Order: sequence, then structure tokens, then C-alpha cells
Amino acid sequence: MVQEVTTQKNIAMLGEGFYSRVSLGPKAVIDNCRSLVFDALEQIDIHETHRPLTIADFGAADGGTSLDLIGSVVREARQRYSERSLSVVYTDLPGADFGTLFRHVNNEIEGKPGYLHDLEDVHVFCSGLSFYKQILPTASLDLAFSASAMHYLSRMPAIINDHVHAVGASDYERREFRAVAIEDWNLMLLRRSRELAPHGRLVMANFCIDEHGHYLGNTGGENMFDNYNAIWSQMRDQAVITDGEFRNTAFQQFYKSIEDTLRPLCDESSEVFRSGLVLDQQETRTVACPFRTSYEQGVLSKTEFATQFVNTHRSWTETTFRAGLLESRSANDKQAILDELYRRFEEKVLDKPQGHGKDLLHLYIVAKKLPDQRV
Repeated sequence: MVQEVTTQKNIAMLGEGFYSRVSLGPKAVIDNCRSLVFDALEQIDIHETHRPLTIADFGAADGGTSLDLIGSVVREARQRYSERSLSVVYTDLPGADFGTLFRHVNNEIEGKPGYLHDLEDVHVFCSGLSFYKQILPTASLDLAFSASAMHYLSRMPAIINDHVHAVGASDYERREFRAVAIEDWNLMLLRRSRELAPHGRLVMANFCIDEHGHYLGNTGGENMFDNYNAIWSQMRDQAVITDGEFRNTAFQQFYKSIEDTLRPLCDESSEVFRSGLVLDQQETRTVACPFRTSYEQGVLSKTEFATQFVNTHRSWTETTFRAGLLESRSANDKQAILDELYRRFEEKVLDKPQGHGKDLLHLYIVAKKLPDQRV
């Protein structure tokens, strides 16, 4: 029997649509998945017409970054499977910006065309459950999608004494994080395997560490997480934050190696493989930081680059730094500390813009559910 797990309540993107407004890189990663998702759609068994054709976006945040992709897939599915109802399920943790998500799909946000206003028999739902739980009924899911989400862990494995991220942890601390990440990954795949109907497909773009040791924010030049750690430790040394607050701040994330990511889908002895969920295709790709590219092309000034580059990772880092602060601090005090953190990062970029950038390295995976298998 698989053990249930708990999730950290502080994992969330900034709300009011801020995340998708500043996340040009994550959107480009999702747009890169278009051919994989459309190819997967073609593989779905069309003979089962007694239930809706169901598409799910796991870890959808406010729905803005995947809106174009999901909308185009829904339109294609509406034409291809005209006899079937369509269900679209967005999932994320309870703190997600679901209000903005529904405004996105309802075509209520300027410049973000939704898809519900002109399509019939399409039904959209949201789930506030962790993707480490089974969210959809068994054998009811046809096409599952997720981008830039599976590096979040179900729990914090250990304290990282001298860094804010596992990429800078000690060997012992990193082993603790890796063990939880592998356990989580297997559990998540088993949940999706149970949900997927025979011939269903799971398409993912997952952060990883490649064979060269590259990962998000560390593909040459400045290391984004080392810069965060340097600024946060400087603020500790200057008594802006306490030593306890520094030690209490760590991202509940781990970037798995390519080998660790693919093993459950390829190893015939693994529980995931034996459940019928197996690898169909995989490749690594890197999306260059769009803000650095625009700066290098002269589209953005140095100041604009610094602001937009820092904002794009502020959208998903701020809740982690906020969670590290003492609960006894006032809301205004916490906000002032966070504003100072990102102001210092902007100053670092302004002082020396060369080398800064958030290149997005992902392992793109398509897994398929074989028929006549049970988890």
C-alpha cells in the first residue's frame, strides 16, 4: 500500500495574474510541447464514446502560461472527436490563483484569448489537490500534461544549513533531497498511471540536471540560486534577517538527473513500468532566457532587463523567502524585507548584466499507458 504524503502550504506562485504576465520563459517551454501534445492526441483511443474525453494540466498555476496550448488542443479535440464531450481539469495546490485561471479560460483577460466562449460541450474543472494524490477517477484520463512542476517535493527532506536550494546543499543534505524526490516521482507516476485510460498519454516538461551539471539558472555565466544565497546571507550578516530565518529558508524542490527521471518508465522491474506506464519518447531542450535575449538585441534597456529578469523569478521565489521569515514579523515588515531582497538582486544585475539569465533546461517526456494493466 502506498503511503499518503503531505504537502507544504507555502508552495504557490504570486497571484492576481502576476505569474503568467512575467513568465515568458515558462510559456515558451509549454509552447515547445505543442507537437508532442498534438501527436499524443492522435494516439488516443477514439472508440470509447460513453465518457468524456478528458485532458488535464497538472500544476497549472493561474492557467495563463498554458492557455494557448490547452486552448488549441481543446479546439483540435473538439473537431477530431465531435461525438464526445470534452472535460478539461486544471490542478494545483489550494493556494493557486484559480480565480485568474477561470478568467483566462472565459476570455475575460485582455490579450489572453480563452476557449470557452465559442465551443460547445466543453467542461472545465479545477482541483486543489496535490498531484501526489489520485485526482481523477481510475481509467478516466486521456491526455495528461505538466510543465515545470514535478521538481516540487511533497515534503521538506532536511534543513539546508548553508544555502537556500538543494543545488548548493552538502552531499548529505543532497542525498536526503534526492531520496524524497525519487520516492515522490514514483508515487506521482503511479497516480497518473491509475488515472490514465488505456492508450492514454502523459506529456511533461520537467526541470532536470543534465550530464554537464546544468540546470535552471545555471547554464553558463551567473548562477541564479548562488546569487540568491549570497544576497540572503548578506542580509543575515547585516541583521536584516536573523540566522534562524536564513536557516529556515529553502526551496522545497529538487532537480533530478535524467537517469533518475527516466528509470521508473524504462526499468521493467519498477512498479511504474509494471503498472503499464512506459516511456514513449524523451529529449532535453533549453529555452534561452527571453529577457536576456531581448536585452542583447537592444529591445530592452539595462534597467528594463534587470527589472523584468528579477520579476520573472520573483513570481515563484517570493513565497519561499516569505515562509522563511518569523511569523512574529508584521506583514509590512516581511514585505519590506522581500522588496529589499529583490532590489539587491536588481542592483547586482544592473552592475554587471553580462552572465545573468534564467535559461530553462527541461527534460521533455512522453509516456504511454499500455492496455490491460492495473496499478
